[in-house]
Amino acid sequence: DYIVVEVANNILGDNWQPKFIESVKEGGIERVLL
Repeated sequence: DYIVVEVANNILGDNWQPKFIESVKEGGIERVLL
């Protein structure tokens, strides 16, 4: 996995990816990352 994914798993827990994907669909990747 990418190091970013590993860090996110540690900070946010293993369930962050579905929520992240939903956020990207709703608001676009720029808004999620900022």
